Amino acid sequence: MTAGDLEVVSTGFSLAESPRWHPTLGVLSWIDITTGAFWRQGGPNGTTSTSFDAPLGAALPAVDGWLIATGSRLVHLPVSGAVTTYASAATANGTRFNDGTCDRRGRALLGTMDLGFRAPVGALSVWSKGRARTLKRGMAISNGVGWSPDGAGLYLADTTARVLWRAEYDHDAGAARDWEPWDLRFLPGKPDGLCVDEEGAVWVALWDGGAIARIRPDGSVDRILPVPAAFVSSCCFGGRDLDRLYITTAESAPQRRDGALLVGEVGVRGCSPPLWDPRA
Repeated sequence: MTAGDLEVVSTGFSLAESPRWHPTLGVLSWIDITTGAFWRQGGPNGTTSTSFDAPLGAALPAVDGWLIATGSRLVHLPVSGAVTTYASAATANGTRFNDGTCDRRGRALLGTMDLGFRAPVGALSVWSKGRARTLKRGMAISNGVGWSPDGAGLYLADTTARVLWRAEYDHDAGAARDWEPWDLRFLPGKPDGLCVDEEGAVWVALWDGGAIARIRPDGSVDRILPVPAAFVSSCCFGGRDLDRLYITTAESAPQRRDGALLVGEVGVRGCSPPLWDPRA
């Protein structure tokens, strides 16, 4: 597959990110980080957006709607009914929420990042009933998070260090151990958002690299997918059969608003994402 095989689904974004397929609603969502817009496509309402008054970090599918990580707040946006906002003290010391995922018990795993992109003050934490417990510290930008198909392996992109971390994760305890770094400095760009396919390979967006790398479970790279944009921010598998790879990109220059959502078939299926549950 080449870049020419990718189809533009939507464009006009500053920094499109966090594409997610909602397995029960059959809806694709993504965010525009800097404009604070949360977008959905599919279902009975077609394409819709909701605006927030802060930069967004992630939008995670939930048992009812989505969990939105704004600059310093968590917002439950249900399909219908009242919106619930959770205040957070996790974004201190000049940080904000960034990328994340959920575990198989419905907890949210959310990262934070330094607003200056350099200081190692970011962390990945697991959230349960409004409280956070740190899983990993010492990153300037805690970025893409994903799971091996069996759920035992947790992947985390450490953007500034250009490292992909892998850990063993206990879903019952909500705890990670045995962090192993995979050095990605030989690849173009920096690791950003990611997803995992049914064969256990990790698809990592390469920021300022114009591509997505497919990394096997043993850490070797077997494929580089070119993307017609320099700043590739994230990816996810979606569609009814999870056989389409959705890719987000950022604008090529300030105020260009040519960030986009693209899609293509890559010959492999993804894994159904776990859902956030406010009771977890």
